[in-house]
Amino acid sequence: MRGQSWRFIRFGIVGASGAVVNMLLLYLLVRYGSWNPLVAATVATEAAILSNFALNDRWTFSDGRVATHWMHRAARYNAIALGGLAISLAVMKVLIQEFGVYYLVANFVAIAAATLWNYTGSIHLTWAVSRQKERSASARALATDS
Repeated sequence: MRGQSWRFIRFGIVGASGAVVNMLLLYLLVRYGSWNPLVAATVATEAAILSNFALNDRWTFSDGRVATHWMHRAARYNAIALGGLAISLAVMKVLIQEFGVYYLVANFVAIAAATLWNYTGSIHLTWAVSRQKERSASARALATDS
């Protein structure tokens, strides 16, 4: 497996770890902190965003790290992921309030709904340099094969 397929799998693995962080923190805040599920989901999602950034930056998109400072990448990633947060909160609110779905199930569906947004934004905006490097490497490989 090469290129974007492997990158998407890595992104998914990191996302799954973030989902665990998110779900666990959400559960703890609602169950033991008596927080409103939507407020708790906001905090839990931000914790997962920070965790996911660190893992994606070190593993999934490690080839794109050198061009921009990590704080700049973190700010871009957080801005993109906050768009995902808006998507997931909207989905979660509808599922809980309109359909009576249990908050943890609603959160799981909401995370899935935001995943494509987060991946697309990440690959095009946060770590865009790595895509440029991949294109250059592919072009070099094609030129050498000729």
